[in-house]
Amino acid sequence: MPNGVNELKFKDGFVSLILNPYGDMTGCSEELQDFFDLVAGRPAGRTDFVREVKYAVKLAKRRNDWRDRYMLVKDWVQDRVDYAVEQNTITMQEKFAQQLIVEAKENNEPFEKLAQRLENFFDADFADKMLAKYYQQA
Repeated sequence: MPNGVNELKFKDGFVSLILNPYGDMTGCSEELQDFFDLVAGRPAGRTDFVREVKYAVKLAKRRNDWRDRYMLVKDWVQDRVDYAVEQNTITMQEKFAQQLIVEAKENNEPFEKLAQRLENFFDADFADKMLAKYYQQA
């Protein structure tokens, strides 16, 4: 899977589908592009499928019992999105810190200067953790 999505594993018994409506749409059908536009909050409704989805959402919002479920699911989805973004950000920060450490060792940068640079860029705890994890093996 692209972009490290295969590394994202949840142990909650649910099947998670991660949508990226901001990626490259090359090769996507018009229906899928229209759906991604809907998910991203862009103008959508060019296809029958998306028009049906929009209509179903309208109906669900009108019924009290459905509205409550809709809001519950919406909050749950947002929590999952926030978690996925957080995990991806942490991974990206760690990869960037590792790259900085490798480059500093290749350029014979003094340890103290590297440690200060990492601390200025991230925070002291994260810098210490990355140095402990990657400095000796770099």
